[in-house]
Amino acid sequence: GHNYSNTDGLFHIWDRLIVLDDKLNWLPRLAESWDINADYTQVKLSLRPGVQFHTGRELTADDVVWNYNRVRSPAVGGGIFASYVAPLQSVSSPDKYTVLFSSKQPYPYISHIFECLNILDPATMQSANGPNRPVGTGPFRFIEYAPGDHLTMAKSASYWRTGLPYIDTLQMKLFTDPQAQVANLEGGALDAAVNLPISDAARLRSDPRYRLILNQNSGATYVLDVNTTLPPTNSKLVRQGLQYAVDRQRIADSVLLKLGSPTDFVWYPTSPAYDTAMGKTYTFDLNKAKALMQHSGLSDISLDCNYASASPELAQMAQIIQGDLAKIGVTLNLKPADAAALAAMVYPPKYNGLIAGTALFGQVEPGVQFGSPHAGPLNNWSGFKDDQFTTLATAMATAVDPTREKQAAAAYTDYMLDQSFSLGVCTFLPRVATSARVHGVAYDMAYILSATEAWLS
Repeated sequence: GHNYSNTDGLFHIWDRLIVLDDKLNWLPRLAESWDINADYTQVKLSLRPGVQFHTGRELTADDVVWNYNRVRSPAVGGGIFASYVAPLQSVSSPDKYTVLFSSKQPYPYISHIFECLNILDPATMQSANGPNRPVGTGPFRFIEYAPGDHLTMAKSASYWRTGLPYIDTLQMKLFTDPQAQVANLEGGALDAAVNLPISDAARLRSDPRYRLILNQNSGATYVLDVNTTLPPTNSKLVRQGLQYAVDRQRIADSVLLKLGSPTDFVWYPTSPAYDTAMGKTYTFDLNKAKALMQHSGLSDISLDCNYASASPELAQMAQIIQGDLAKIGVTLNLKPADAAALAAMVYPPKYNGLIAGTALFGQVEPGVQFGSPHAGPLNNWSGFKDDQFTTLATAMATAVDPTREKQAAAAYTDYMLDQSFSLGVCTFLPRVATSARVHGVAYDMAYILSATEAWLS
């Protein structure tokens, strides 16, 4: 299954240009100050002088330019990042410590790219074995990666944040079996277990020997994407019927054990787009669901629910929805699949009915959703495309004035809820359990788990 601990670990090797707080204010990191023009088409960053890569070389503006041009290049296959940086027209370095970002249209959500994109060392990345020996300016330097076993990092003596990190060695043990990870934590061999099974998280939450940390601002949402290109789900009435047939509260309580809450959309409270009432548009109502399905004129509706076989949570959600749909005469066939098979189903959508996924980044500037595979107008898993949606998404992504941004986001959300091509189910909160002697481990607004300020008592 997924091993997030590997990614969470690696992030400590690098720094990012800024971080955001939960009010979406910019906080300095590699960039110590900035200047943004009135319409957000140009951002000038001033880099902190004297920051060193782990090789001892000083970080300059040219290094930042290289990193951004790398992720913009189709050859690299930056995946989802490629669509996030698409508005960038040019990235240049007028002098050693200044980076200038220019875009074709207002680009207020560039802040999220700044807080997410690691600044790698171009010199080692371009050398023969570079990608296997990651070098950054981060709090820890890479020591060793033993595939399937561990990733070891050591405190960087030259880290620019004086006094940090507090711990000398950060070792990520890699587990394919989540139960083995929990057993190691409880046996004392581990200080922390990342993204442990939900039943263990709920159990350890009330045990004073452990501390459970939930990423409350993860911006991640369990979603059900619906194929709008094939019958029967090309009917909006059928899709709206599905909205009423999902018992979100029961899923939050019995599957997520309250470590997550029901939601109809991708927004989190930290987002300017968040609206409490809109997030509860569709109540669980099988009578309404049945009436809408009948109104569509279709009978004997049979759908597949495709989901990752590695996720027990998704399997349980699908079973609950299957049982409720059966009560109104709709058949839901459960189709667990591996990641490769799921990826092959979506561009363009070839699945019948539903596919479960996780939408990200609902906690930051709403424009980030423009490139989303679930809620974006360009390449979503539902195959949903229309001019009105693109116009609404563009207005939201390019709004600079806070009042206009709120209005544009509300119009976009309203349209998305009505079209029902991607159904929000519940929030997804990444979790880590640590022993009670671990302090200072925290998630940031970029979904990253940080041990930079961790210490042991």
